[in-house]
Amino acid sequence: MKTAFFSKRTLFLVGLVPTVLLGGWVYRTFFSTKEIKHVILISMDTTRWDALGCYDGPLARTPVIDAFAKEGVLFEQTISPLPYTLPAHSSMLTGKIPPDHKVLDNTYYKLEDDEVTLAERLKAQGFVTAAFVSSFILDSQFGLDQGFDYYDDTLGDKKTAGDKGINERRGDQTTARAIEWLGKHKDEKNFLFVHYYDPHMAYDPPDPYKPRFRYLPAGQQRELLAYAGEVEFVDHCIGQLIEELKELGMYENTLICITADHGDSFHEHKEISHGYFAYNATTRVPLIFRGPNVKGPLRVKNHVSINDIVPTICSVLGVPISETIQGRDLKPYWTGKKDPYPGRSIFTQANDAMKYEGNSLLGIISGDYKYIQTTRPELYNLAKDPQELHDIAADQPQRVRILQDTLKQLLDDISTGGEDGNVELDPETLSRLESLGYLGSTKGMEGAFAFDQTKEDPKDLIDYHIMTDRVATLIRGKELEQAKTLCKEYIAMRPDFHMGYSAMAKILIESGDYPNAVAYLNKRAELDPDNKTIYRDFISVYEKMGDFEGVRENALKMLENDSNDLPAYYYLAAANFERGSYELPENNYTDDMKNTVFYSKMAISLADKLLEKKQFKRAFDLYHKNLERREDSEYLLNTLGWMAATSAIEGVYNPKQALEYALRVCELDDYHKPEFLDTLAVAYAANSQFDQATEMGKKAVSLATQEDNKALAQQIQNRLQLFQSGKKYYDPGLK
Repeated sequence: MKTAFFSKRTLFLVGLVPTVLLGGWVYRTFFSTKEIKHVILISMDTTRWDALGCYDGPLARTPVIDAFAKEGVLFEQTISPLPYTLPAHSSMLTGKIPPDHKVLDNTYYKLEDDEVTLAERLKAQGFVTAAFVSSFILDSQFGLDQGFDYYDDTLGDKKTAGDKGINERRGDQTTARAIEWLGKHKDEKNFLFVHYYDPHMAYDPPDPYKPRFRYLPAGQQRELLAYAGEVEFVDHCIGQLIEELKELGMYENTLICITADHGDSFHEHKEISHGYFAYNATTRVPLIFRGPNVKGPLRVKNHVSINDIVPTICSVLGVPISETIQGRDLKPYWTGKKDPYPGRSIFTQANDAMKYEGNSLLGIISGDYKYIQTTRPELYNLAKDPQELHDIAADQPQRVRILQDTLKQLLDDISTGGEDGNVELDPETLSRLESLGYLGSTKGMEGAFAFDQTKEDPKDLIDYHIMTDRVATLIRGKELEQAKTLCKEYIAMRPDFHMGYSAMAKILIESGDYPNAVAYLNKRAELDPDNKTIYRDFISVYEKMGDFEGVRENALKMLENDSNDLPAYYYLAAANFERGSYELPENNYTDDMKNTVFYSKMAISLADKLLEKKQFKRAFDLYHKNLERREDSEYLLNTLGWMAATSAIEGVYNPKQALEYALRVCELDDYHKPEFLDTLAVAYAANSQFDQATEMGKKAVSLATQEDNKALAQQIQNRLQLFQSGKKYYDPGLK
């Protein structure tokens, strides 16, 4: 649906004149001899090109990025190869399109270790590398941490949330961590990757970016203004980063790239958010370079891709790339060449309809034309129709055939067969991704690159997709009665498809109606018998019912299907704990199983459960054993420090070790968290160092008060009175 938000952009595109400049003047204007000592790549999640002022965006006010663009090279038509966060960032950091790096969705995928990231390339050239990400979707377990000396994906407070953390953090927090790192490494060659998640749904900008929409009723206008507020907030955060670079004297020696992983749709082609279609609303993004040898203003009209970021940065730095990637070096655009890659085609795709057993969308842009391969292929003239409202495929069959052949050749040149990056995910990871609005498919995206016109067209499944999102949103918001009513309509839309029954089971589980939830799960199992996650769903119900024999039976069924299924061993052990049997299934684990991310998570969760069962020594030993694999885990260090300092149980109480743990966790956190300082205070007290205990306790009270955590501040204050009286603190819960 066309809105005022985009009408100004349409007029701008129609009236735009070519702006790529030629000749020696360009060389003199845009070339300097300053050495590049630092590289910063900034990714604004879910940011459309026309959300920024420098792209003629009429809503958001982005003075920082606008000023930045006037000093650099702005690419007007940059395409994301897949409008989802993990696949797009995999492309952004490798220079490859998804058919090559094989990360095709946010769930059940990871970037494999044999892929080479920009961080790995720059680290090999002597750069110190760091990344600061703002969403769980880019958690290190998904493979994007390759090549980074420091990868900050700690989004929440690990003392209160364990290693589970939370799922996203605001841009100002990410910026503060990045600035702190820059200050420590300003005298070194460094590469910094900063990811902002704020413009992603749900839109909730902080003050002072909220007032313009605060009192508007729910609806599209409110959504647009809230989204604009999030973009404005990120612009502010980027401004903080740039100001710090100037303060540190780094700015003029820094190559900076600002871009986005994908855009967002506001009911265009009926789509809400992103990931379903491959139209410009979700695939067209900003891309701006600025730094030594990259001076502006210069605007480039040619179509390019975020795959081009890696080869461009490497070219500017003189870093060779020996293997084949799809990205192209964009430097020729600002050194005098108007069209360095004549006849180039840009790839994009979307796969979400495959989750409903529909077809994939495979797009290719060549010149002014965009072709989309699917059940009913589409063709658009982007110069005349940038919003892709007029499909001209039927009018130009010859061009359709040419572009279809070009697309097929592009894919044939890549090994799209064989295994993709599909991986198993543990229940906690799945739950966290679902809380961010992402529903995956355990079947992966098999057949995504086949030109199969027998499957249902995604255009015919958009209403079902919208209903899927509506129901999922109500479930996440705990609006269960509305969800139940809507879910009946959802099931009626496709009564022979399993997803509606699965959603109803979730609603009933949340409502406490476990018997009916089991009935819907049985129907889901009947319609989707090969989906092994059904056993996990049954286990979820039986756990809530307190039926641990049911948990045990389904865990054994999981092991019948796969003897190396780690979650199955976790459920089996947890069920046995409830029966009073505390033996751990260590003998069943292979070395490969122990090297997975879930093994560590499972061990921590089982230790937590042992703690709940007052099996303190067993829990302590399991925490300690896991620390051997995760020596920098703040959660483990803090928990072990607390237990060793405050428990009187033999084999657990160890004041000297407690102090070592507490000092390590505080050093890792730079003494920022009051919870960690509290642990350090009780550890000092356990060692009869009461002056130090009092000092740390006072600092912890001050930090807790600043965070408005009154309960914690009072608890620490009570312990302070003991320290000041020369007494140690023993946790009554650890007796």
